[in-house]
Amino acid sequence: MSWPPVGLAATAPAKEAEPQTKITLPCDIAGAFFPAADVDTYEFAAKKGETWWVEVASERLGRNTDPFVLVQQVKDGKFTDVAELYDIAPPMKVTSNGYSYDGPPYDAGSPDVLGKFEVKEDGTYRLQVRDLFGGTRSDPHNVYRLIVRQAAPDFALAAWAVHMTLRNGDRASLSKPMALRQGESRAFEVAVQRRDGFDGEIEIRMEGLPPGISAAGLKIGKGKTYGHLILTADEKAPRGFSLANITGKAVIGGKEVIRPVRVASMEWPVKDAKGEIPAPRLMADVPVSVTDSEQAPLSITLAENKVFEAKAGETLKIPLKLAWRNEFNGSSIKVKAYGEGFSAIKEFDIPLKAAMHELVLNLAELKITPGDYTFALQSLGICKYRYNPAAVPLAEAEQKKAAQEVSAAATDPVKKKQAEAAMTAATNKMKAVTTAANPTDTVEILISQPIRVSVKTAAPTTAAK
Repeated sequence: MSWPPVGLAATAPAKEAEPQTKITLPCDIAGAFFPAADVDTYEFAAKKGETWWVEVASERLGRNTDPFVLVQQVKDGKFTDVAELYDIAPPMKVTSNGYSYDGPPYDAGSPDVLGKFEVKEDGTYRLQVRDLFGGTRSDPHNVYRLIVRQAAPDFALAAWAVHMTLRNGDRASLSKPMALRQGESRAFEVAVQRRDGFDGEIEIRMEGLPPGISAAGLKIGKGKTYGHLILTADEKAPRGFSLANITGKAVIGGKEVIRPVRVASMEWPVKDAKGEIPAPRLMADVPVSVTDSEQAPLSITLAENKVFEAKAGETLKIPLKLAWRNEFNGSSIKVKAYGEGFSAIKEFDIPLKAAMHELVLNLAELKITPGDYTFALQSLGICKYRYNPAAVPLAEAEQKKAAQEVSAAATDPVKKKQAEAAMTAATNKMKAVTTAANPTDTVEILISQPIRVSVKTAAPTTAAK
């Protein structure tokens, strides 16, 4: 998701030359980690005070490589290390083993290189590129692209569904699609790879949604590495499907910049991730759907659909409305929050079956500064879920019809045999749909409707006047 940089030519204008290539900066060079243990060296002149950003793409070109860059000053026949550049770090902690949720199973980082070095004095320098995995491999297809440039601040984005904590038997529960039930909200983590020092705020937006679905992007704050996108289906949303579009907007150098958000998902379900580690992929499209055959087990909405206003330092009270549609285990749900500034809300309980709940926000305690905010509440709950209960009466009707056909064919051996086979099939189907429709404990990720708050500047005190 962090390759290629915007505006990059399809192919590099220059190629490596063994054993050493003299270059001028900036540069864009194509090379290969070949033969085994290959080290490509590029020599150049640089002046004091210059800062150069170095990017190597190889793993992001689909190669199983781990590029490394060493920058050295060449002086009096000696080489002095200036910088060592390694992997592009993930913007957030990822899972340690591919299936336990101590982080998402998606890694928005890369073994490729993106870093910088500063020139402390005029002189001759060299840059060496090697594959840390290439000591014994001799594959001419292990290509790379080296770019050395002055700062070009930018960003790249990817999103994936928020995951629940995995338990034994939940190995395939790694990903939630953008498939919503009526009255349901879904949260998506949006990770950003910041390029060449860009640290500005990013606004997330989503367009092209089916009727009855709305989206609210919770801003990625200044210097932050991730935010959230909240999709909400109306309680009466009609059945629908669309290919949507997610973008991130920021201001860089005084100009508005819009970048696409790629969506990540799993290549295929994995029933036992201890035996087969899940593999993620970036999707070509952003499919979004809503069904009218089922409603969310719980909807947390605003009693008043408006922007709530308060002054900095005040206490703000927001009335919430809750619609419980399934039986939940326990006596309450524990609730936190997503959203810049409001993620510090202390966890609180909402009693089961409560029709209303008042959310009390201490803006002074949360240190909320004046501005416009959007956040959402989130919880986990275990509820009794029935899969497709509407199929039970249909299967029952089929079973009764099959029984009638068996009775009608009692005197015809051929028809009786056919009718009995149909009866067996109908009985098996009835058993299957009844079993599926029996209440089963299911972990649900519960997300509220987005909440919008406008915080105004507090009036000056008498002492200040």
